[in-house]
Amino acid sequence: MGPGLLAVVDVPIALVGDHDARGETSMANLAGKRHLLPGALMPVALLLAACGGGEPASVATGSPPDVTTPGGSGDVFTPVTVRRMGRVPQAFEGTDGRYHVVYELELTNNKAAPATLVVRRGDARMTVMDRPTIAVYDAHAEEWVTARRGPAPLALAPFVERVPTGARADLGCGPGWHSALLGAPVVAMDASRAMLAHVARHAPSAARVLGDLERLPFRRGALTGAWAHKSYQHVPAERLPMALAELHRATARGAAVHLRVACDQLDRGAGDDIFAGRHFARFTTAQFRELVEAAGFEVVSSGDDGESWVDVEATSARLLADTVGPGMRLLVVGLNPSFHTADAGYGYAGPGNRFWPAALATGLVSRARDQFHALRVDAVGMTNIVGRVTARADELGREEYRAGADRLRRLVKWLQPRAVCFVGVTGYRLAVDPKAQLGWQPEPFASAPAYVMPNTSGLNAHAKPADFAAHLRAAQAPPPP
Repeated sequence: MGPGLLAVVDVPIALVGDHDARGETSMANLAGKRHLLPGALMPVALLLAACGGGEPASVATGSPPDVTTPGGSGDVFTPVTVRRMGRVPQAFEGTDGRYHVVYELELTNNKAAPATLVVRRGDARMTVMDRPTIAVYDAHAEEWVTARRGPAPLALAPFVERVPTGARADLGCGPGWHSALLGAPVVAMDASRAMLAHVARHAPSAARVLGDLERLPFRRGALTGAWAHKSYQHVPAERLPMALAELHRATARGAAVHLRVACDQLDRGAGDDIFAGRHFARFTTAQFRELVEAAGFEVVSSGDDGESWVDVEATSARLLADTVGPGMRLLVVGLNPSFHTADAGYGYAGPGNRFWPAALATGLVSRARDQFHALRVDAVGMTNIVGRVTARADELGREEYRAGADRLRRLVKWLQPRAVCFVGVTGYRLAVDPKAQLGWQPEPFASAPAYVMPNTSGLNAHAKPADFAAHLRAAQAPPPP
């Protein structure tokens, strides 16, 4: 960026709409007016600079007439192009009554030698429950209680037998039909206020909590059991990995977990049903089991009835959950978790590991040692080639690396990160390409450009902190054509 400071502009950014076929729009068209998108506007103060200094560019036709310039130096507004990066962001109403968003824009000034400024903004407090689904349950809770009660699921009694002593939760409890059968102490949590109102009658001893599966209101390791019967199917499929990571965070190691979701063969139902309008994510048993395992659970059993439902019985394990989702600008891939990392609950936690200082220094993340924040705010996902926890990476076999790479390919093809950065060239050689060198790889990994950097472990004496920072900067830049 050159020294030519142009203007400070307070721009109401339209999060959805006013984009042409390329997803671009002129800053001059955005500045100074509000688009009619209730709850989806965010004022952003943008500090724009030009390359090369020299004479300021001409003011674009239609640019705001009352733009002020710092210091009254005579600098003028330079038109820029705003390009949406990744998916169109969504605005979500938080529990504080305000709307919160995560979005990413690329701002480019329209000069012969353009400068590009990438602006990221996010709010980790946002609530992301599927509101149309909740609205259906709120509107028709009475009809649901009258028409939909059935016998207790066959899986319930064996689940209760597996739950260690401690608090257990009925996640997506509805009227509380199952809550009363889960033992004590029990928490009945649902996102529908109308459904929770019925819990007092069906499970009077249960503590009632209005909560979101994607932002569980429990401290780390609070639950020894989690019963989630037909609830996680209402989470959009691409957001399910993070919802399951939340579940792993909230459950103690050894906690019993029951999950039932819609099978990919489930009949979508009649359109005139009063309960129509609910979101359903549908899975095969293999797909759902893989997501549960990647979230840090050991699967005890899994199966489906071939028609409607997939069931997984699992145990919360001493593993590290993937933190991945849609719109990732970079997916960071380690070799495998250490015991120290699994216990800490975030990657690269070992003594002397130099990943987080380099990630902060290069702007990859805005908060150290927090994988959830990295994804939700910085659009940086994290996973590993192999999920098994070991004391040292050299305990892993070649077949484990290759099987892990196959799983990772499925993940990348599904979630479409902009690029993938592998931390550790040795692991990449074992899993993908025996002849790989550091830097951008000649072939993409699945559908994404692949970058390989040195292992940031303190045991790697060949690389210095400046080397890691240089690699992370390169991984965030566009790959060579």
